[in-house]
Amino acid sequence: MKLAKGLKGALGEDVSLVFGYLDRTLTELYGYGDEFFDSFVKLSREDPEKGISELVQRYKPHIIHSHNAPD
Repeated sequence: MKLAKGLKGALGEDVSLVFGYLDRTLTELYGYGDEFFDSFVKLSREDPEKGISELVQRYKPHIIHSHNAPD
């Protein structure tokens, strides 16, 4: 969330952030955080690798940042 906040603060509309998650978004987990992202994609718990591959193909990211669950 700190990285997203920093990127949005520095680059504003020049950056697009997509949040891929397994169960809950940041706001659902912590009460805030969704406001820093442009899109949300729920990943399948059965095959998260496939979901991540599809995200990469669709959005063609320059940076991928990941955390262990629950984030």
